Amino acid sequence: MAFSTSVLLILFGLILAAGSIRPFKPRTSLGIQIAMIFIVVIEVIELPLNIRGDHFIFESQLVGIGNAIAGQPTSPISPFTLILVILSSAALFLLMAGLTSLRDTRARDIAGVLGLIVALTGFTVILSYLYGAPLTYGAGLIPVAAPTALAFLAVGIGVVTGAGQKAMPLRYFSGDSIRVLLLRTFLPLTIVVILAGTGIEITLRFFSGPFTAVLTGASIVIFCLITGLVVYRVSGYVGNVIETARREQRKAEEDLRIKNTELEAAFEEITATEEELRQNYDELIKSQREQQQAEEEIKRANAYNRSLIEASLDPLVTINLDGTINDVNEATINVTGLSREGLIGTDFSNYFTEPEKAKAGYKTVFRDGSVRDYELRIRNRNGKVIPVLYNATIYQDSEGEVTGVFAAARDITEKKRAEEALQKAHDELEERVEQRTEELRQRNEELGAVNEELTATQEELRKTNETLSGSEERYRTRFNALIEGFCVIEMVFDEAGRPVDYRFLEINEAFEAQTGLHDAQGKLMRDLAPDHEQHWFEIYGKIAVTGEPAHFENEARALNRWYEVRAFRIGGPDSRKVAICFNDITERKKAEESLKEALTEKEVLLSEIHHRVKNNLTAFISLLSLDGSYEDTESGRALRKDLQNRARSMALIHETLYRTGNFSNVDMEVYLKNLVSQVASSYRESERIRTVVDVHGIPLDISRATTAGLIINELVTNSFKYAFPPGFDCIVVRGEPCTIWVSLSHENGTDMLTVADNGCGLPEGFDPFTTKSLGLKLVNFLARHQLRADIEVRMDKGTEFTFRLKNTGDYA
Repeated sequence: MAFSTSVLLILFGLILAAGSIRPFKPRTSLGIQIAMIFIVVIEVIELPLNIRGDHFIFESQLVGIGNAIAGQPTSPISPFTLILVILSSAALFLLMAGLTSLRDTRARDIAGVLGLIVALTGFTVILSYLYGAPLTYGAGLIPVAAPTALAFLAVGIGVVTGAGQKAMPLRYFSGDSIRVLLLRTFLPLTIVVILAGTGIEITLRFFSGPFTAVLTGASIVIFCLITGLVVYRVSGYVGNVIETARREQRKAEEDLRIKNTELEAAFEEITATEEELRQNYDELIKSQREQQQAEEEIKRANAYNRSLIEASLDPLVTINLDGTINDVNEATINVTGLSREGLIGTDFSNYFTEPEKAKAGYKTVFRDGSVRDYELRIRNRNGKVIPVLYNATIYQDSEGEVTGVFAAARDITEKKRAEEALQKAHDELEERVEQRTEELRQRNEELGAVNEELTATQEELRKTNETLSGSEERYRTRFNALIEGFCVIEMVFDEAGRPVDYRFLEINEAFEAQTGLHDAQGKLMRDLAPDHEQHWFEIYGKIAVTGEPAHFENEARALNRWYEVRAFRIGGPDSRKVAICFNDITERKKAEESLKEALTEKEVLLSEIHHRVKNNLTAFISLLSLDGSYEDTESGRALRKDLQNRARSMALIHETLYRTGNFSNVDMEVYLKNLVSQVASSYRESERIRTVVDVHGIPLDISRATTAGLIINELVTNSFKYAFPPGFDCIVVRGEPCTIWVSLSHENGTDMLTVADNGCGLPEGFDPFTTKSLGLKLVNFLARHQLRADIEVRMDKGTEFTFRLKNTGDYA
């Protein structure tokens, strides 16, 4: 046996033995598969070289190792053995792959077949040895040693066994069928008989002489007797098994017949029962259909009621007996700013500014059965307070028991605004009356002769008051009478499915007042208003088809009105019905348009005013620049420059307002940078003096900005003129370049204006609050009487003026 064959057979045996003891882990199985692929590749390369009498490097190395171990020359592997090694390696590879995936038996089937081929080949070689012809052992082509054949027989049997009973060929020997039983009995018996006959024949070959023929004949007779006896015993065993199976089958058939008779009787009884159940089922189905129809009607009624509730522009709430919210509509969600889930289950009074007053109204409902126009205020989550008129009534269950309160809240914000506007107009009129009365009283004291004129004036005022009171009463009556319009329409579509018209099915009392359409019920909109815009039909047609509700504002030019509309579908898509809740907002739209026009006109007027003021100040500055306007002396030129800078500071305010388009507040960052730059450009010293403006994005109203500009102009001018005299070196004295700072910041609710420099500072003993200097007098006067500011002065490192400005409201 070649050394390489010995090594491979030992490896095969170890793999099969280890696998029979415990299943391989996935990584181990993968390693074995890789090793088998490697062996197959090496042996496939070796096979053609071996047939030519040559060998691959691995085989040559293994032969050398074998020679060294045996101490004498050993033979290399034969081609026949190579083929058996390749088949065995492939079988083991497929066996490992099949064991990894137990559900896939194809790999194990092929492994079992290859193992059977290897086993039969080894057995064939063993038989050749028994017959005295060991397959030309010692020849160059197929030398196979008996131990090698025996080892391959064991490897083949191990592979077949490892493949399992569910793989070929053991699959045909597994199970309890008669075919498998006969196969398990007669196939081994046939093999044993053949092997026994072969063994007797081989044994007789060792004897020769006159009794050889006799022995051969006697052995054949004895072999036939033994074979017949064995077949008799096996046939009897198999026959008993088959007879036992037949008796059990006949008994099972009789039991089955009896059971069948019983089942037929039971079936007849079940049939009668089924007929009875069918009748009961039909009655039950009929009852269920009636109940389902009733439930559908209830659902449609509930959906219709729910749609009406959701369509309301007023918040609607149902409240339990304990005061907690049971349900709300979309308008309630909008007015409170909370979700439906956040509202349900909470105390309803929590959302009013006066919870106790709300609870008192709630108790009134239970005492009187309802409450009407109970004024409360709802607080939105964002802090907005909305005045409402609270209306509520009790609701009962089917047995007449009171189960809660149904409440509605009408937003009266616009009403309140109208009342406030009316009150304001009334107060203004009263004020005018008082002023006029005072004027007349003074005139009466001065000119008694005009008493008759005063009497006439008072009579005129009395009539005016009566007219105003009547107007107020009419306004209140009309306002209180305003309620929302409501209608139910049926959409009309053309053949292409486009909405072309709609018919009014139901209308309320406010409909005619809201629309101006008379006797509209049952009529088409195209008949009532032929020029009605197409977009109204498209909006309502989309709602009727998709079922998506809509809330919008739109103009109806044919009716010469604007409307706020909430619309939703009633019923299914086939109903084509849409409910519409609407409110005429034409007056509000006109007021908005008038307000826009007034604001535009105001902005244009303010722009023109600021432009003209700036031009007038520019003309004044130009006049100051003319020769001869002041004495041509140093003091005269200085006075002219101061006046020019003061005028420029005021002109710059109006120029900033004109350029930014914001007429209420001045952009102080733009204004102060331009102002300081203008002042600096009028002095030669500005080349060596740095200016820093830090405003922090704070705006000021025009009054405070103008005053602040004049103050900054005076102080920055003083810094340029006096803070940095010749010979004063800021780097040496202050450790930094010469600088003038202007800062505007907001600290602790107060605007802080600071003007500072790092120059030589004010003279010792100099009091800026009592000085007779015109510039500082102007600063003190403007700061105290115009800005109403607190002034702080620091003189430690230069000069610093800080002004604490009052708020705009305080200033006004």
